Amino acid sequence: MVMVEEYKVEPKPITGSLVAITLIKKGEREVEEVAEQLQDNEVILVKDEGEISVHAGKIDADYVLPKPVLVNKIGVPSSVSDSVASMLFFNLEGTLVYGIKVGAEFPFIYLETTEGTKIITMSEIREPKSTRLEQPSKTEVKRVKRVKKSASKRKSKSKSTRKSRRV
Repeated sequence: MVMVEEYKVEPKPITGSLVAITLIKKGEREVEEVAEQLQDNEVILVKDEGEISVHAGKIDADYVLPKPVLVNKIGVPSSVSDSVASMLFFNLEGTLVYGIKVGAEFPFIYLETTEGTKIITMSEIREPKSTRLEQPSKTEVKRVKRVKKSASKRKSKSKSTRKSRRV
């Protein structure tokens, strides 16, 4: 028997383009076997002998955390100049967050959780595009096969050398 906690996913708008994917607890029960197929916007935490595993259905999020965490604050940069960034913080006061959905205007997002702080960069959310230009493929040039020359040719001897050998 394993202990299962069921959660419902609920998006919580933070700013215009930043949405935290929060979890609301539906229930807790003991089961023999965990269902393989989950519904959309459903998360199940399976607790088995001290180990916690996360099973989730389809969730509309740009970045999903490895496991749900209690988030106290979310910070976004309001202005960035050289090496200084001024931050704008939003208090969530211990909300259980599993992922975020974010627009492209933020270079990074700061999460202050009960387990420590985490900075999520845009390169973690969206895979960077390659800046290298692809070379156009060259058309294949047919190579001309050459006939091999024989390794050694027999030399023809002059008539005088042939005559002298006759006895």
